[in-house]
Amino acid sequence: MLHCDALSVTDGSQGAIVAIKGERFALPSLSVNTVDTIGCGDAYFALSSVAACLDLPASMVALAGSIGAAAMTQRRCNESPVTNRNSSRSEDRHLMATLVTGGCGYAARG
Repeated sequence: MLHCDALSVTDGSQGAIVAIKGERFALPSLSVNTVDTIGCGDAYFALSSVAACLDLPASMVALAGSIGAAAMTQRRCNESPVTNRNSSRSEDRHLMATLVTGGCGYAARG
């Protein structure tokens, strides 16, 4: 249906399922206690997409993303603002553009 080689589905406390080129792997949630879920999906996507771009197996893609998501559950995301930035917004946009155009579109790769 989606015609892609790699697909990852997250389901909060149930964990994640990753399918890559016919290989499927399900990983339960790594979080035991959750403080906040804000940013968990972003962290999962950031780390799992890097693992997928490195052609790691489905189990490692799921684990990489799940570690990032689990780490985010342990802190309140908006508790304290980031006030000391070393990069400019222009540098941030350039980095994001590089990542987006770098050929590693995870969900639509194929």
